[in-house]
Amino acid sequence: MNPKQKRNAIILGVLGLALVFVLYRSIFGETEQQRIYRENMAKSAAAQPTGDSSATGAPIPATAPGAATPAVKSQFQKAAVDVDQLIDSIQEVAFDYDTDRMQVNPMTPLVGPSAHVALGASATSGETPGVTAGLASDSQSVLRTFRVTGILYDKRDPMAVVSYPMKGQLTSEVVTRGFEFADMNIKVIDVEQERVILDANGTQVSLQLEER
Repeated sequence: MNPKQKRNAIILGVLGLALVFVLYRSIFGETEQQRIYRENMAKSAAAQPTGDSSATGAPIPATAPGAATPAVKSQFQKAAVDVDQLIDSIQEVAFDYDTDRMQVNPMTPLVGPSAHVALGASATSGETPGVTAGLASDSQSVLRTFRVTGILYDKRDPMAVVSYPMKGQLTSEVVTRGFEFADMNIKVIDVEQERVILDANGTQVSLQLEER
């Protein structure tokens, strides 16, 4: 066998061994995924006893009957409160509901265009400041029947158009400051850009300009 044939034979032998090695690894060998899975299982098996020991744990040593229980740490500091002193500091307040409550007509709307606000009331001597029954009825009558349909505002002499029922008919009147409605005890106090303020038997009533 000449040298060239020997070299070819050696190369073929090396290639054959490499082919056999590759075939063996592909059939009987361990893949990369299998190796990673095996290593993870080994780590889990090694950590399992530690987890069980922490779960079951060693028994907590019992404290003696006279020994103090260890304080549990808290994120909030508990303030010492003297309950008796707290109770003694409570003071009773005299409150009469019938006297101190605000007189409100339940029929007055709370919202909407007709929810006009009574600005105040003048109380007679000996009465609690507020709206009495008679004044409330007058102001509610004004709110139900009087309408401001137009305002011509001027700083010196503003005017407004007020519509109200008169002898069964709807009447419109051009009013200014100080105008008094005949036989109604109602007087115009002020005319503003968006409302007219009236005095109805001592109660100030605000009538908003109606939107068109």
